Amino acid sequence: MEINKGNSNKETFLKKSLKILKKTYLVGWSLFISIFFFSLFSYITANGSYDKYKNLTSSELVGHLMSEISTMDSRFSTAITWLFSIMTISIAFIGFYSYQQLKLSQNQIDQIRKDFGIEDINKKIEELNDFIDEANKALDDQQKSFDESLRKQQHSFNNALSEQKNDYFMTSLEIVSSNVENVTSSSDPFTISNDILNVIRVLKNIESENNNEIYKNKMFNSVLSFANGLANIKKYKTMNKNFPKYDKFLYKLNEALDLFQTIPKDSNDSEINNRYNEVSESIKEIIDGFLDNDN
Repeated sequence: MEINKGNSNKETFLKKSLKILKKTYLVGWSLFISIFFFSLFSYITANGSYDKYKNLTSSELVGHLMSEISTMDSRFSTAITWLFSIMTISIAFIGFYSYQQLKLSQNQIDQIRKDFGIEDINKKIEELNDFIDEANKALDDQQKSFDESLRKQQHSFNNALSEQKNDYFMTSLEIVSSNVENVTSSSDPFTISNDILNVIRVLKNIESENNNEIYKNKMFNSVLSFANGLANIKKYKTMNKNFPKYDKFLYKLNEALDLFQTIPKDSNDSEINNRYNEVSESIKEIIDGFLDNDN
């Protein structure tokens, strides 16, 4: 507030100085005009001027007139010289006074800044700004670290959830495949057909989980159980053309084989991959046997 007051006083002083300059200018011109008209009036109203010069000849009158004009010109020159001298002195005085006032105002401002410790305050503000910048940087680093940790935890959680889903599907597939494997000579054809439909249903659920990756080593037990079940069906001749849904049964077998072949990916164990492919081929041979009614 004090600094603003000093600036206001400074502006007020400058305005006053301009007003003084304007007044000096007007006074100077007023003085010049007054001297001019006073001289002119004096010349015209001089006592006995007409009586003094009425008997003069034309040449004498012209000579006297030229002398008066020269005198007036000298007076005007002197008046103008004095006028500009006064104006110059006034302007110099005002300029010097203004400079002193400006210098005094600056000294006052410097003293105010010193009295109120403004330089120290500005320095502390800069230190505070630096501290805030460092705190914001530390906060940003901490936020990045937290986000990275959260991302890793989310990734771990997703992987764990994916593993749990895979385990659930693999367990379900092994159960329904083992039901097919447990076929005996007394098994009902409708029960066998339903067991194969259950295998297909679980395989389709696995296929719908596009984000999950299933490998052949995980599905090997299931495909082996399914192959053993089909071998037992062929062995015990529990399915034949007399079964009302025999054509649908054959279609479902091919659908199950296609899912067993397309869903899993090769694992890192090449031996397991080869055995898995061999079991798939044996299933295809059994299904071809059913198509030939060789059961």
